[in-house]
Amino acid sequence: MELSERMVASRKYANITQKELADRVGLSQTAVHKLESGASRSSRKTVAFAMACGVDPVWLATGRGEMLPHPSLGGGFNTSHTPDPRSARIHDILSQVKGLVAEMERLVAA
Repeated sequence: MELSERMVASRKYANITQKELADRVGLSQTAVHKLESGASRSSRKTVAFAMACGVDPVWLATGRGEMLPHPSLGGGFNTSHTPDPRSARIHDILSQVKGLVAEMERLVAA
C-alpha cells in the first residue's frame, strides 16, 4: 500500500474530511488532496497526520506494522478521533528541529 493510500485509509478511519484534516495539521486542503492522490510523495507532517487520525505514525510513514496502535502502548496515541492539536504541533516542531540539527551537522562537517 502506497503512502497516498495509507493517508486516505487513515482519514477515513478518523471519519474526517480532507479540509478537517488539513485544519488539524496546519496545511491546505489542496496539500492534503495532493498527498492522497499521490501528486505529492511525502510530507514533513506525517506524524501530525497520524496523530490527527489516531493511527500508528510508523505504519503511516512506512507501511510497516499495523494501522492502529497496539493497545499495550497504554494510550500513547490518541484514538478517540478528537486529536489534541498541541500534540500534533509538538511532533511537527520536533521533526523540524531534527531536520535543522542534521543540516547544521552537515554544514559544520563540510
